[in-house]
Amino acid sequence: AAYPETRWHGCDPNGPAIEWAAENLPGIEFFVNDNAPPLPLADGSLNLAYAISIWSHFAPELGLRWFEEMHRMIRPGGHLVCTTHGLTSVAYSAAHGRSEEQSDEILGALYRQGWWYAPEFGEEGDWGVVNPDWGTAFLSPEWMLTHLCPRWRVLEFAPGRNQENQDVYVLQRV
Repeated sequence: AAYPETRWHGCDPNGPAIEWAAENLPGIEFFVNDNAPPLPLADGSLNLAYAISIWSHFAPELGLRWFEEMHRMIRPGGHLVCTTHGLTSVAYSAAHGRSEEQSDEILGALYRQGWWYAPEFGEEGDWGVVNPDWGTAFLSPEWMLTHLCPRWRVLEFAPGRNQENQDVYVLQRV
């Protein structure tokens, strides 16, 4: 009500999820997107993008391509709210079924290279979305800062803030 001129968009590569959303969430323009950029939105057309539990699944190179796409679509001064699996997520995952051996592997990779990725969804994909660059990813804050700054300004970093698991970033497009 405070911003009646706001236009909402929603997208996902999962066609049935988009169908459900379009039928049940009025006033939002939904579309199915490809697994890789670009999206059919104009440069600088968004003030804000909200992407929760998305970068926790991209292989690092695909994740960087999507950060570039967000930078293209978000106007200067606009914001991106996103989450990643970080160090807090390693402990969360270990407490929820990930083996100690794999948790140690993830921690080692985060400290050595800043990321860990595995295409864990297999041939069936994730809810029918099949992509070898869509699995489980962990990203260190140092990796994020190295790859995103100075094109993005980090306004907020909240480790484990999303369900005591994923790190939350509020980024501003420079």
